[in-house]
Amino acid sequence: MTARKCLFCGGKAELLCDTWLGWERKRGELELKAPHLLAAPSHAIPIRYRAVHTCDAPLCRACVHSAGTMFFRTRGHGSWAESIDYCPGHDSGDRRTEITGMQAEAMRARWRAGALARRGLVEQGGQQLGLFMEQQS
Repeated sequence: MTARKCLFCGGKAELLCDTWLGWERKRGELELKAPHLLAAPSHAIPIRYRAVHTCDAPLCRACVHSAGTMFFRTRGHGSWAESIDYCPGHDSGDRRTEITGMQAEAMRARWRAGALARRGLVEQGGQQLGLFMEQQS
């Protein structure tokens, strides 16, 4: 990951949000390997033919909501651990619905625009805002 700022506080981002926004079918692979699944309902598509879209918002260690660690062990390639991190507000769960890549980009853009606007209001020294709540008096 390149050096970026945290979406929520402006600090140095070290992590990305892992929340699933949804998934879409890998149409090229489906056409080649499993053409019978092209018209199948979403619940019938195996995970290997799904492209998962995640939030990917840049986060610092202070703003992240950690959900734990996932451990991988592969034959002949060693093992490693990967953290599961969510941004504030996304820690309530994932969406496992079928969407398009454009819908995922629109969700990311709306999420980032709202977070940056709230961060700008807080940095200006104006009235404090709850990150996912209406303006408080």
